[in-house]
Amino acid sequence: MTDEIVYTLSDGSMTTASQLAKKIGISTAGARFRLNKSLDVNVLYCTQTQLLSKDAKVWVLSDGTKGTVMEFAEKINVSTGTIRSRLRNSLDSAVVLKPISSDNQFHKHAPLNLSYPASKTVKRNTQSNLRSISYTRVPTKSYRMEQCPKTGRLITKSIQPPM
Repeated sequence: MTDEIVYTLSDGSMTTASQLAKKIGISTAGARFRLNKSLDVNVLYCTQTQLLSKDAKVWVLSDGTKGTVMEFAEKINVSTGTIRSRLRNSLDSAVVLKPISSDNQFHKHAPLNLSYPASKTVKRNTQSNLRSISYTRVPTKSYRMEQCPKTGRLITKSIQPPM
């Protein structure tokens, strides 16, 4: 087994990539990347949000709240794409910082039932003998909409109809 490279940090302490990775909870490859980028302790031990926010645009909302897209996304647990889309339309803090569950109007109601009736009688005239033929159509699947507990988005679930 080869020896790991020992890095001397800006505060004088010595560490390896695997030790740094364990301390801050990232992969060893990520720790090596940070160590090759800088030996400054402030850069090495900062979070992903802090690293990305140094170059990010700071938005000021209508109520004076300041933050980057990533900070807003982490605050209300939505994707950064959702926040960017909201910021394109409005700087109102009520709009931008609204949780995703309140975007969705279906959660207030019972799950939607998109199923067909259990059976349906259809009468058809045939061209050859002009008699009425009856048959019963029973659907094979029914569908209902539910809200996903993890993401809060609507999902379609198939259910078997009662026989």
